Formats: sequence, C-alpha cells, structure tokens
Amino acid sequence: MMIQLIRDKEKLEGTAYFELLPGGYKNKCWNEKSVFLDEENFGFVERIIEEWVEKYDHYSFVEVNAQRWEGIVGQLLLMRNRVHQAKTADEMDGHVGFFFADTRDSFAKHFDQNKQGLETMLYDLVEWIRKTLREHERISILGL
Repeated sequence: MMIQLIRDKEKLEGTAYFELLPGGYKNKCWNEKSVFLDEENFGFVERIIEEWVEKYDHYSFVEVNAQRWEGIVGQLLLMRNRVHQAKTADEMDGHVGFFFADTRDSFAKHFDQNKQGLETMLYDLVEWIRKTLREHERISILGL
C-alpha cells in the first residue's frame, strides 16, 4: 500500500485519481498545479469531504470555497492526531475511511508503515490546502 499525496502528474498510472485543482475547473484535467490522490487514499478522507461539501459526489467535479476548506482542514488535523495516537487499525475505525473491502486489512498488515504514511499524507495535504488558499478563493475537487 502506497499512501501519499502525488504532486507530479507524471507519476500517475491510469486515471483512477482524484484531482485537487487550485481555483475553478476550466475544462481540463491533470493540471500542473494540482495534487492527486488515488481512490484508496482519497477514501481515507472522503467522509470529511462529504460532511463539508454539500454537492460533493465521488464521480463529479465540485468547487469548494475557502471557508469550507478551513473546516475540512480542521477535521483533517483531528484525523491526523487520532491516527498519531492509534496503536492498532481498530483504534482508527470511525475516524479513518477504508474505501475498499480489503483496505483496512491491508493497512493493518503493515500498520506502523501505513500509519506513518497516512500521517505524512495528511500533513502534506493540509499544507498544500493552506498554501493554495493564500492564492485562490476556492479549490476544486475533480472526482473519478
């Protein structure tokens, strides 16, 4: 399991990625300043997105304003803290989304490595969101 925020679109294999695009959607995907999460990694945080973004859909494109992103960032930081404190995958249930049926088992098999990867991904995502919101009033989520 590779848990990471992808910053370079050249590292993408296939098309099963969520794209976070600075600003609004301009009829183009795979943008240079975007970051990407594969479907399994996006699944860790998708529940938070669903709570904060009224019109969010796994398969559509939606623009999210800065105020909502600030709420999302707060929840991502809480998640990161819970992940940091967890000693087992069981302790993460209800706090972290495991998208596929086997994601949780896969995560648990290499718990320490995956826990560190998730903490790093959450940190990188929060920092990218904060930096992006300094220059843009919104960030778009381009679903599958």
